[in-house]
Amino acid sequence: MIERVGQSLRLRMTALVLLALLALIAIGVGAETIREREVEAVMAETLQRDAGLFWRATLSKDFIRLAQQSRRIITDPAVIRALSDSSLAALPAALAPLLPAGRVEVLEAGGGLRFQSGEELAWRPTLGAEALARLQAGEAVDRLEIDWGRAVVLVHGEPLPGPERRFWVVSTRIEAALAEMKAGTGSEAFLVNRRGRVLAATDPALWPALAPREAAGVAPPLREYDLDGRSVAVLSVPLDVADGLSGRLVLVRDVSLQAGERRTLQRLSLALAVLATGLVVAGLWLWLRRMFRPLEETVAAIRALSAGDTSVVVSGLERQDEIGRMAQALERFRTHMG
Repeated sequence: MIERVGQSLRLRMTALVLLALLALIAIGVGAETIREREVEAVMAETLQRDAGLFWRATLSKDFIRLAQQSRRIITDPAVIRALSDSSLAALPAALAPLLPAGRVEVLEAGGGLRFQSGEELAWRPTLGAEALARLQAGEAVDRLEIDWGRAVVLVHGEPLPGPERRFWVVSTRIEAALAEMKAGTGSEAFLVNRRGRVLAATDPALWPALAPREAAGVAPPLREYDLDGRSVAVLSVPLDVADGLSGRLVLVRDVSLQAGERRTLQRLSLALAVLATGLVVAGLWLWLRRMFRPLEETVAAIRALSAGDTSVVVSGLERQDEIGRMAQALERFRTHMG
């Protein structure tokens, strides 16, 4: 009976200490989770800003190259002669050796399409009304546009010299800029409009697996998905409407190795926490058992004396604490009974 009472008391004290320990662990985990989320938010903001700056720098370099290419073409003698003819009949032959890729348009003063170098039937100029207004005001224009074939292109436009008021527009597809973005960031790059449709990408086949998750609602700038057995990190960068295109730049990077290392670290941390908790509980139980044993022996002696057994040996007489004083008082009581 005495042993069961002692065990019950030890169990209750152990449970209380365990609950207190678990509460401290929960508080620590909660605080660490909040701190990690704050760090992740700051990191996401930093990555978004840096990616946006890198994208703007990439576009700036490509626009400069496009403007330089445009200037070389316009100043070519064969092109100058072709432009001097109002029919522009000689312009395709003049452009052939100068324009291996891309497209050239010549616009009339009102913005109508006078000439385009592609073989396709283009029913409208590449530049929109806002850009045309800037050209008509005498400004050069560098911006992103969506052409007649729904492709994203970099466009450079400028007024043509001469008495006839015309505008010169050169465009090239955006894929080269996205390839530079991929080389600089190590991520697949996507241009996505507001409806979630991919306009251009370095790996178009990857988007169908991502699209349902990306369309699930408003997402944080940086997120991570499990995709076909691998982990990918997705970073969204809003596009500047002033560039002529609304939507977002999405960077997707395979982080399976980092995610695996993080999961391993989490499992190791959990195992260590369980082991540490187990050791604390086991050590507490053994310590309480050692601490309660003299008290249990004293209680057993009291019960024996109350039953008239004066031969019982009282332990703990040499102790200087409360249990020792109780044992000494009990020993005097046993001596008087005898």
